[in-house]
Amino acid sequence: MPAPRVSILLPVRNAADRLGPCLDSIAAQTLRDYELLCIDDHSCDGTRALLVARSRRDPRLRILDSPGRGIVAALNHGLVHARGAFIARMDADDRMHRERLARQWAFLRAHPELELVGSRVRILPAGASTTG
Repeated sequence: MPAPRVSILLPVRNAADRLGPCLDSIAAQTLRDYELLCIDDHSCDGTRALLVARSRRDPRLRILDSPGRGIVAALNHGLVHARGAFIARMDADDRMHRERLARQWAFLRAHPELELVGSRVRILPAGASTTG
């Protein structure tokens, strides 16, 4: 299997209550050539079950175990397993614009002198949601 263009690192810990919309936004990406590495940092809620169910529907989602040493250790563990040419970063309460990966990929390809891009962030009040 060829390496994907992008590896998305998603560290999670006890995120079952907010993970669904995050995973939905990733699945809706217009750039389809990615792998999603969900690094479970020793969750004890329904996070693992949610990830297992999603991984059965989408083979791009891989679950990695991190033994509860925190977000930095979880991200480093994900980097070791990442196969993509570029790395994207998400948190369980984040949502991606559906063209985020495609736009960032195109920008980085057009500007090979760059190694990092960011994106605009919109912070919403607790319980609020938005699309787009």
